[in-house]
Amino acid sequence: MSGMKAAKGVLAGPKFSNRHSTVIPEANEVVRALRGADFVRKIVVSEIRHASGGGAKRRIKITPIDAGCRVTVRGSSAVQEFFVYTNNRAAVETLLT
Repeated sequence: MSGMKAAKGVLAGPKFSNRHSTVIPEANEVVRALRGADFVRKIVVSEIRHASGGGAKRRIKITPIDAGCRVTVRGSSAVQEFFVYTNNRAAVETLLT
């Protein structure tokens, strides 16, 4: 999967868990928006999974969790989850929709 590396500097800073450092292209804008938000305490980047079915349009799903929300970004050939730690889930939803 070439071209999957996050744009330089996107995953830098204290808000990020360094376990995974690759972001699908469709999620770069989402990660940048979350990184700049004052109400986001931490972003955990999860693994990339292959997406069947295809389709070029990016889709974002936001699911509440105890510490904030799980953001799932589906691209043309891959799916990636991010765990966003925040006290303001509604602000995350507003930012990403």
